[in-house]
Amino acid sequence: MNLREAFLSAIEDENPKSFLDYIEQHNTKNETFDVTEVLQTFSKKLHERLWVGLKTLCNNQILNATPSADTDEYDVTQNEKTSIMLSCLQGITTVALCSISMDKPFIPPALFETAVILHGVMMCLPDDNQKLQGSIAQLCETWFLNDLEGKEELITHTLPFLVIRSLAKGTVADVKHVWGVRQGLLLMDFDDENSESLKQLLQQCMIHPTFLRAEEGHRFLSFLFGIHPGFIKELHKTIKNQIPVCSMDVLSTYGEIYFRAWRVASGPFLEVIENDCFQNLMYAAVHAQRTGTQSMASRLRKVLGYLHQQKKQQGVDEALVRLYQPIIWRAFKVANPMVRANAAALLIDAFPLQDPDANNEEVDNLLQKQFDILQNLLEDPSPVVRATGVHGVCRIAGVFWELIPVTTLKTLLNKLICEVAFDASSSSVRVAVFQGLKFLLENHLSHLFLKTLLVSLRDLIHDNSEKVRAAFVDLLLLVKGMKAIKFWSIVPLEHLLARLELETSAPVMRKLVKLLMNSFHPLNKETDIQITRCTALWEANPVAARRFYQYAHLHTSVHATGKFILLLGQCLSHWAKNVGSADNTSVEDITRTDSTDNKENEGIDESADAVLTLPDVNTIAGILETIAISWAGIKDQLEKKANESIKGKLTQQFTKALPKLISSTEDGRARAALVLISSHLPSNCLPAFSKKCLSTLSSLHDCVSTQDYGPMLDCLCSWGQAGDVLEIIYTCLLNKMKGDIGVTMANRGKSHTSSKLPKLEVTTALDLLSWLLYQPACREAVMNHDKRLADIAGILKDVTNLIEGDLLGATNPKSKRSNNHDTTLELYPKTLKMYCHLQIHLHSKNCSSESVKAAETVTELLVWAERVLLPSLPSYSDTSEGLTMEKGKRTRKEDDSKDLSCAKDTLEVIISCSSELLKLGMADNTFCCQVTLLTKTLAQLGEKGLPFLPSLVELMYQMSQRMIFLDEEERPTDYTQGMLTDILQAIAKNSSSENISQVLMGVKTPLAEVLKTYECKRQAVIAGFADRPQIMACTMAACLAELSHKTLDMQEEPTAADLPTLSFFVLSVLIKSKILLRSFTEELEQCIVSGAIQDAELLASATFLLAVIVNANSKLDNLKSCGLQILQQIDQLPVDNEQSQNEHQINPEQIKGMAKQILNRLGVVC
Repeated sequence: MNLREAFLSAIEDENPKSFLDYIEQHNTKNETFDVTEVLQTFSKKLHERLWVGLKTLCNNQILNATPSADTDEYDVTQNEKTSIMLSCLQGITTVALCSISMDKPFIPPALFETAVILHGVMMCLPDDNQKLQGSIAQLCETWFLNDLEGKEELITHTLPFLVIRSLAKGTVADVKHVWGVRQGLLLMDFDDENSESLKQLLQQCMIHPTFLRAEEGHRFLSFLFGIHPGFIKELHKTIKNQIPVCSMDVLSTYGEIYFRAWRVASGPFLEVIENDCFQNLMYAAVHAQRTGTQSMASRLRKVLGYLHQQKKQQGVDEALVRLYQPIIWRAFKVANPMVRANAAALLIDAFPLQDPDANNEEVDNLLQKQFDILQNLLEDPSPVVRATGVHGVCRIAGVFWELIPVTTLKTLLNKLICEVAFDASSSSVRVAVFQGLKFLLENHLSHLFLKTLLVSLRDLIHDNSEKVRAAFVDLLLLVKGMKAIKFWSIVPLEHLLARLELETSAPVMRKLVKLLMNSFHPLNKETDIQITRCTALWEANPVAARRFYQYAHLHTSVHATGKFILLLGQCLSHWAKNVGSADNTSVEDITRTDSTDNKENEGIDESADAVLTLPDVNTIAGILETIAISWAGIKDQLEKKANESIKGKLTQQFTKALPKLISSTEDGRARAALVLISSHLPSNCLPAFSKKCLSTLSSLHDCVSTQDYGPMLDCLCSWGQAGDVLEIIYTCLLNKMKGDIGVTMANRGKSHTSSKLPKLEVTTALDLLSWLLYQPACREAVMNHDKRLADIAGILKDVTNLIEGDLLGATNPKSKRSNNHDTTLELYPKTLKMYCHLQIHLHSKNCSSESVKAAETVTELLVWAERVLLPSLPSYSDTSEGLTMEKGKRTRKEDDSKDLSCAKDTLEVIISCSSELLKLGMADNTFCCQVTLLTKTLAQLGEKGLPFLPSLVELMYQMSQRMIFLDEEERPTDYTQGMLTDILQAIAKNSSSENISQVLMGVKTPLAEVLKTYECKRQAVIAGFADRPQIMACTMAACLAELSHKTLDMQEEPTAADLPTLSFFVLSVLIKSKILLRSFTEELEQCIVSGAIQDAELLASATFLLAVIVNANSKLDNLKSCGLQILQQIDQLPVDNEQSQNEHQINPEQIKGMAKQILNRLGVVC
């Protein structure tokens, strides 16, 4: 029996085992049996016999594996039968695939019938038989693609299966299979209800990432728009739902899908795509919101942008004109500025809107209409529309420069540069001008025209807005690379240097330095030119020069900056050698030195001769500052291994040069720069200089500037000698503060002062300590000597005893004062402030230690202040009285006034340090409790406590921040409410004070921040995250209490000016924030609803306050409900005829009348 007969016999055998063995051999690579080779030897009769047998086998196995419906007992062989059936179906599918894959396959009827059977069971197979399902789908797909007879019968289940598989697995190959059988969708009846499931699958394809990423996916999705007109609307709805959340790339893909579908559509399909898709998107893009970086309007424009980009395609221009016609022109006439801005953006994207089939006159009229709209956009009252118009004019002019009439172009650009660029009402419009001009300058044809116009913008380099200045410098950087326009012809160098001098924004300074690099730091020029430019910069503007070199190293390499420093050092060394010669000596060949120096500075270009004149000390100081600043800029980079060579050269050169330079310079500015340069060298390079610095520090006199000691401190700390500096400070304070500071300072001028005492004064020692603590580099060095710092803190603490003694002496008429008593009093607050800050730093250093607790220190000071300082506080009348002078001599009254002023300044220091302690998170409950007690005591002092209210409100703000950021598990006590109540009561009690206005100005900002902080917490309460805060309730209660004690005129409509001091102040804070004002009215309504306000006085106060709020802001959504609650509560007031006859009592009818007026104004008819 040959192989063909054996294979056929196995198929016709009732037992499928033999057939499955052949299939297994086919699937095994090492076996010689191959189904395709066997089938190629079959005749048509054998093919018919083969498929009759396979059809019978297929039917028998399916029937055999189907459980009987009338049998309840479980058949133990059912699983085995199912397994055999699945194997047989897999084998039959394999043979079918081999049959139809041959060249000119013969398709007997039995093969088609078998394929139909397999197609029918494909979706009914168990989920774990994906391989068999895939094989059957492959069979049906191949049948369909080969256009075999009966292909329509094999696509009904195949297409949904392929779509489901592509959505589940999400591979590009699956998408390609779906794309291959797309024509099968045209065979479906999408009007039939049974097609709903397929529609849902196809809609899922519209948002699936794989379909949106693959090219075949794009084609398939656009093909979906051509299968049924009604289905297009459903697809469009699916895309619109995705627009707010998908990425910008996907939006562009959707635009491509729409365009591809439109390009091949016709008849009803084209009508639906244009009217229900394109015009719907255009209408939505015109009316969408513009808020946010990726607003809905910008997203919709991204979708339509693909259509706008295809204007070169045939029919696109005509379609855009026709589709935009009923939408865009009317949008420019609406009142809403956002709609006008959206319409402007769409017009700019689609410009020019023109119909190629129209005659010349119609085309010209339409273009002129668009130019007129652009002109109107530049004059629009809304800054958003004007900014959009600016971008549009520049973009259109840049792209269509040669096509726009010259007159129109001049008109638009003159308007833009000469008027809109100076728009004082909006900085965003001015920024848009510079951004638009950058785009316009990319067209080289515009350079000649803009060259003369740009000069008029020079003053905008000093614009108040940082964004405008940054945009202007960006424009100048673009111009810098152009040959036709020079940036210094637009803005002269003097203006740029002045801007660099005054600039406070680091990004703008970096850009300015980048702009000026080639002008003042040309590293590609000869060495003499580099030095000449450097000195010219210092002579032109020293402050700008410092700023310039602070950022110059960011635009060059470390090696280039190092070479420049070496060059300047070589120049200064040559100058130092010739310093003894005549004035204005010409220093020739400055970059040339002896052979030894050349070896040290190998790598510096010395081929050119530099002929320079260094006429004054300012130029020398400028070059020294350049070295110091540039070296500091690359200091961290020099520590890298790759830069060891340049670091070694710098160290070697300046180790030799600095002693000569130090001896040759006497100017303070130059010496300060030399000290800074010395700090970059190792300490062993300049041992004598190190000792000299310590000696100089220990002998500093008072009234020295930071320039005299700051660089030396930085230098010594970098050399690891911070401990020696602290020893100097400690010795000074120990000798001069353990006794009476006033006596010590009084003896300072006597010739017989003990030589053993250090020359350093207390005030200078405190300045040194302040520098060490506040400069980051120095602070890191001195904090390693925490024991010595603790000793210094112990000495500074004694200032409290000195203050207390002087304050007691102020009350004793027999006490005597030293001649330097005034200086001593000024020193006390400074010393106490340094003590507090030192304790805070020690606490931060030893936060895990129990020995140093800043909170305990400041708490003790708070207790001490309440005991000692508060009784000695001056009133405003005390501080404002003129000092009595008798022939140049101080009177006792003046001395007492200064003592009281010292108490005030000292208390301000303690409150300030308390605020800093809260800010740093070092406070505990004991400290917070003491702060509350001090606030209460100060508030009760009347006019004496009034000057401290701004500081107390700032302290209250820090307390509120502590409450917000503490964990809920700690359950901290909220002290802010009590502090606010005391402060508001103090304002109300002292409302008649002459200085109340000045105090309230200092209170306003921090109070607003406190209320905003607790409003955020109140929103968290609504979400269920915290306990409800009562801050706004306290504020409202204080206002009602004040108003209830005033005589209110309920006849006339009140304004904010009719409110007493506290209420007027609180409302002025609230009215600037819609959120705070809403919260206030909500608390007022809640108070009325709860029944807390029942008597006529409080109801009148609430009505009066609500009337003022309505006059100030009638757009709040809760004003109506609040007014209705007041009216309802008024109706419940008891009628008292005797009370109503008393003219001093408020008539409920008057309250009711005002409440009705409020509601009428809000649109509520009573």
